[in-house]
Amino acid sequence: HLEKSIIRASAEHAPHSQTTQPARPLPETSHPESGDLAPEQRSIVNRMRDPSLGIEDRRQYARSQSDSPFAPLRFLALQTLVETQDPIALEEIRNFVATGEDDAVSRALAGQAIDLLARVDGNGADTLLYEYLDDPRDLVVVRAAKALESRGDSTPVTKLVNDLHERLSDSDGGVRSRAAQRLGQIGSPAAIPALEASVADENSEVRMRTAQALGRIGGESAAELVTRMLDDPVRAVREAAARSLEQLRSEQDGNSS
Repeated sequence: HLEKSIIRASAEHAPHSQTTQPARPLPETSHPESGDLAPEQRSIVNRMRDPSLGIEDRRQYARSQSDSPFAPLRFLALQTLVETQDPIALEEIRNFVATGEDDAVSRALAGQAIDLLARVDGNGADTLLYEYLDDPRDLVVVRAAKALESRGDSTPVTKLVNDLHERLSDSDGGVRSRAAQRLGQIGSPAAIPALEASVADENSEVRMRTAQALGRIGGESAAELVTRMLDDPVRAVREAAARSLEQLRSEQDGNSS
């Protein structure tokens, strides 16, 4: 299970160097729990993340794990390569995304590896992100579009939202359900009008995915739609709506405090 394999990374590991410019801060990602690592691996991880070490030393430790068969450890190495702006970071991210296993943890880490590209300087990262827009894996496309948006190009996200909006009208309930799920993963407020009609979709799976998506997107408009779903005739939909509404209220309370 993903939550048992990886936990929140700390932002306290920015490198210190007198000769190299510090990297941009990394997005919130995840790394292996210490209990999942052998003692020797834990030692390497500690050295990779140790801000008191020089950048070259940290890079060497990270490079030594770039071909690790343990995906979370390999991802941690990627984080360090990006933090230290190692020239091989781009190619290592490309390899990581291309060679990941087809399991929940590996897919999630591949998405987070694409998130790291948003923090890599230079046109090479943009080029790779645009390549990922043609990837057959929906999750890869979504993460690449979001990374490009964070780098100043919102066109891929807009196009993706429009394409998924069209899929919400597909005759196949499975297609509509996956489209609602992807709109939630994008997390753009621009997706809310597209999801409004899905609140009353004839397929309960679509309605449930819509409630979850609106919870992830957030905002008052999303909360209003989710509230309407609390009276849905299907229990699973009502429960999804209740969880999303609780999440939205929690976020609103956090923003107001």
